Amino acid sequence: MTIFLLASGQSNALASFPDDHAVSLYEAGRFEEAALAYDSLLALDPENAYLLYNRGNCAFKSGHLGQAIRFYLEAARRKPFDRDIRHNLEYALSLTRDEIPLQEPFFIMRWLGDLATLLKPRVGWTISLILSILGTAGMAFYAFSYHALWRRRGFFLGLSCFILSLLIALPFWVHAAQNKRKTAVVTVPVCDVSSEPAPAAPKLFVLHEGAVALVKDSTSQYYQVVIDSRRQGWVSKSNVWTF
Repeated sequence: MTIFLLASGQSNALASFPDDHAVSLYEAGRFEEAALAYDSLLALDPENAYLLYNRGNCAFKSGHLGQAIRFYLEAARRKPFDRDIRHNLEYALSLTRDEIPLQEPFFIMRWLGDLATLLKPRVGWTISLILSILGTAGMAFYAFSYHALWRRRGFFLGLSCFILSLLIALPFWVHAAQNKRKTAVVTVPVCDVSSEPAPAAPKLFVLHEGAVALVKDSTSQYYQVVIDSRRQGWVSKSNVWTF
């Protein structure tokens, strides 16, 4: 397996973006400078999966495995069906020393959350709202019409619109709930995981660069991270990158 190069405007589902300068730097092998150029673009458009993906490629080529995984994860959260992003993420994770599998939701919940990325949230919520209004109108026909035919039509129209409204809104609810889960990626060669959020706390185990964990709690200087049902503890905020 090999890492893909930068995505062009025609790459799968990734949108094009005016980043000619960053691409030129990358193609010239000036990966650190290209990373800074993409950082500037991401400051203007932090949700752009295309920019996140290419920023991850810059980090990977610069030898920053933890940073690369973080950017690939963010890009995958926004474009979960893009094969280039999934390929690079899986390849980068395969290079980590700890080989910790991603903690992903139950497949139905993951599918629903991924489905929400196919539409812009504003569009999805607008369609759901319109269907709710139509459903209310249909129920009004059912409640106030004197004709049995219109009452029947109003009932079926209202019920159908309400069901469609819920079906469209559900993936966005699930996606929003999933995005509330904070993820931590180790960005230093070795990260101590302690039993308490304190410098002198006993060390439980270590994580290596690129390890991914869920954040359960935090203090001013530490995150409590969860690897699995048997492994959790506290890490210094300076050793991980969260999103």
